[in-house]
Amino acid sequence: MPSVVELGFPYVVVGSLANLDEVAQNLFSALRELDSANPTLILARDFPAHGLGRAIRDRLRRAAVQVVGEE
Repeated sequence: MPSVVELGFPYVVVGSLANLDEVAQNLFSALRELDSANPTLILARDFPAHGLGRAIRDRLRRAAVQVVGEE
């Protein structure tokens, strides 16, 4: 399966799953950057449901119009 880069879609890396502090620090500006491109869809990975991962998940859900793949 081709990657987002190979398909030519814009993307933003906010940090590593191993460094959630970095992800949290970069998330808001990344969402603004993506939103300024007026996309029809923004995809984001899931994060752990505890600690800082939970806060990141909450922020992504609040920014979302629709969440796909919920249990």
